[in-house]
Amino acid sequence: MVQRSAACAAPGRQGCCCALAARPGLDDHGSAREHAFCEWDLDAEQRGIDLRLRTVRTATHKLTLELGSGAGELYDLVNDPLEMDNLFDDPGRRTVRRALEDMIRARPDDARTPRLPTVGIA
Repeated sequence: MVQRSAACAAPGRQGCCCALAARPGLDDHGSAREHAFCEWDLDAEQRGIDLRLRTVRTATHKLTLELGSGAGELYDLVNDPLEMDNLFDDPGRRTVRRALEDMIRARPDDARTPRLPTVGIA
């Protein structure tokens, strides 16, 4: 079962922001998903800069990468559920960061080609 957030259908947004089943029994195999992805692209005409954001979320961590610049945010969802302490550059979190980056890289490249035209200001 895949549930899409309302943000997926908003005009002007490219990619897919999906909330994947995270509870046992809600997916096709009757078990919990290990992670969920979010993809969001914005063009420079919209916000003055091109952004290609990719997020992966597990039960314990959330990583967002901006693919063009390499900037990012990493949160420990167990100890920081409100996402107040960005651990992206924390040397003690390199292993977690690398594992989450690998999950993003392993994501199939199934983006729509050509991209849909940008609509709206989002």
